[in-house]
Amino acid sequence: MTAHGAKIIEADLGQNVFVGFNSFLRGRPDCRLTIGKDSIIMPHTIIDIKEPLKIPPDHLVWGLVTCATDLETHSI
Repeated sequence: MTAHGAKIIEADLGQNVFVGFNSFLRGRPDCRLTIGKDSIIMPHTIIDIKEPLKIPPDHLVWGLVTCATDLETHSI
């Protein structure tokens, strides 16, 4: 499910993923963004990657994420 204003580019979303208001998710054709099932992307989150990134199932993600290291401080 996607809330108002969310943009999703080159991303694969699992079942029951929620993308919050005004979030921006951008993978690239050669570097996909994959979000595991039952995850929540909080409002106003920006995920803009230049290397493949897989967000595990059942995660809550917020803030600015540009690589896997960012998930350590921007998700639970």
